Amino acid sequence: MTLVRSPGRDELGRLAIALNRTGHRVERRVETLRRLHSLLRQEYRAAAIPEIIVRSTEAIAAFTRAERVWFFLHDPNTNRLQAAWPGWNLSEDLAAKLQIPIGSRSTASRVFRSGEVCIANELARDPSADRVLLDRCPRSMPSSVR
Repeated sequence: MTLVRSPGRDELGRLAIALNRTGHRVERRVETLRRLHSLLRQEYRAAAIPEIIVRSTEAIAAFTRAERVWFFLHDPNTNRLQAAWPGWNLSEDLAAKLQIPIGSRSTASRVFRSGEVCIANELARDPSADRVLLDRCPRSMPSSVR
């Protein structure tokens, strides 16, 4: 005969701890988004573009816990997407090397041309991911590209 135990205090305690931790994570992320929103609303007119990029990449890195964060900006003279410097954990030398032609089949180029959100969970396995970028920053590619 097998007796089925009802959930004990240990199980309920573990559940309570897990819910508490999840609540703290959500609170931290909401706070990060609130700060980013506040930054962009209050300072976008007065701040220089590099300052906005620094603060935005820092907030995104804090929110996503990414190793590296940067924005691609369109250079109309070369018709390429160029990594903006400064970025989060991005050297000026590496930023100078991160360029994507607009006509390429890369995910970033497709997002730029279409204006649509693209979520790629396994960028290393995505056939449209830019191989040059993956080779230059194998551990730093974002899990989602927007």
